[in-house]
Amino acid sequence: MALPSIERVEIVETAGEVLFRVHMNDRISHDYPVPKGTVLADELRMLADRMKARNSAKATHPSPDAQKGKLS
Repeated sequence: MALPSIERVEIVETAGEVLFRVHMNDRISHDYPVPKGTVLADELRMLADRMKARNSAKATHPSPDAQKGKLS
C-alpha cells in the first residue's frame, strides 16, 4: 500500500494562531495550529510560499517525462 503524498500546503491565519494546512488530496487535509509571532510560524509560512512557487513552476513547465506521457 502506498502512502499518500502531500499535494499542497497553505497558511491560514486567524486572530490568535496560524494554521499550517497540509492537503493530501481534494478531500483530506490536516491542520496544525502554531502560535502567531513565533519562528516556527514564520518558517512554515516560508515553506508554504516555496511549495506554492514550486507547484506553479511545475504547472507551467511540465517535466520532459510528463510531456512524453511518462508520469511518475
